[in-house]
This record gives sequence, structure tokens and C-alpha cells, in this order.
Amino acid sequence: MLLSHGTGGSARSLAWLAEALVDAGWAVLAVDHHGNTATQDHQPAAFVRAWERPLDLSRALDQALNLDLGLDASRLVACGFSIGGYTAAALCGVRELRPLFEALVSGQISLPAVPEYPGLARELRQRWEQDPDGLLAGCEGDVSDARVRAAVLLSPGIGELLDLDSLEQVQCPVLILSGGADETTPAEANADVYAKHIPAAQHVCLGERVGHYDLLDAPTTGERTALHRLAARLIVQFLGSFAGAS
Repeated sequence: MLLSHGTGGSARSLAWLAEALVDAGWAVLAVDHHGNTATQDHQPAAFVRAWERPLDLSRALDQALNLDLGLDASRLVACGFSIGGYTAAALCGVRELRPLFEALVSGQISLPAVPEYPGLARELRQRWEQDPDGLLAGCEGDVSDARVRAAVLLSPGIGELLDLDSLEQVQCPVLILSGGADETTPAEANADVYAKHIPAAQHVCLGERVGHYDLLDAPTTGERTALHRLAARLIVQFLGSFAGAS
């Protein structure tokens, strides 16, 4: 399992899922995406160049497969939370549309608030004015990895910035989990878009009161612990249904 954290987060934030997957017999490879992680200083370009995140996971996978770890290269899957959900989908062939990104970073349309980086919009606009082509180079490229056989998207983001044709061409099975009270990546503009256009997608709402950050680690209530158990059980069942896992 390749695991991708959300915007400004870290691999540790999905420890609840990694532990459940390991208990079910899966090996988990998680990364902290450079410049877009809580473990480093933030870099504005890393908050917009989402298409570089799948490359992080492919490179990490290359390194892992070169080691003698006993990994089964025929059962590779990707999973991510929020922008990490897009990351997992991109490994299955989902692409982005440059004109929409141009409108965001140039200020033609308002960039949604990013709690993890309050000054992001201003800094991106400055970078755009200095080097527009450099900022968005590779935006519409194919960053898929043919080794990835399935994906799990947890409250996925940037649904309004995707090439819908690329979604419809995804051939691997995809499980999408979302919350009915998610105000950060509302399902109607994100999870529902992935679910509607990916042919082999399954979409499960985890509950009408489930918010975006309820899927992160370090739960503070019993209810959230139960949510983690539910999500992990659904993911393990999904993986077992196509990969023959227990």
C-alpha cells in the first residue's frame, strides 16, 4: 500500500490506517511530500504542484522494490487522504486541467482557504507573475504508474480541477470514502465527481456527521475511534475483494 497524506500533513496522520493494514497483512509505504508536509517548512509551489506527489510515491516504490523485503509487486495499491486522494487517483491515470490551475494561481478565481498555509494565495500569485510556465510545468501530464492495481480515496480533493475524460479512462477498482459534514472537500464537488466518472468506483459515505479532519490520527473522542475502525474495515474488505487478501 502506497499512502499519501493530505495538504500540509504527514505520513503520521494516517497511522491509524497503516496499523490496520499491517495487521491485515499488508506492507505500507508512506511518504512526507516535500514542501507540502508538516515535517518541513512549507513551499508555496508544493501546495499547487499536486502532480508531483504521485511521482514521490513512484520513486519511493522503486526504492522499496529494490530492497529484499519480500514485497508482492503484483498486489500494489495506492491510498490517500484529501489531496492525497487525488494523488492515489493520479497513479491510476487521473490528470488535471491547466487552465483551471492558471485561473487559481493568477487570481482570476479565488483560491479556497488553506488552513495549513494562510498566505498561500498571495505567494502563489507572486510566483505566477515571476515564472508562470515554471510554476505549472507538467500540470496536465500523465503521472500514472502501471504497477498500481487499485486505489482508495479518503475525502479526496480538487475534484473541480480534474480532466473528466481521464477519470472515465481509469480501469482499476477504486474505493471512495467521504463524510457528509465535510466542508473542506465537500462530497458534491469532489468525492461525487470521482465516483460518477470512474467506471469501477465504489463510493461510501461514512456518516452525515463525519467531517474532513475526522479521518486524521490522534482521535479525541470514542466516536472518532469507531470511525477509524469502520473506515479501516471497509478498506481491508475492498482490498481483499480484488487482491485475494485475507
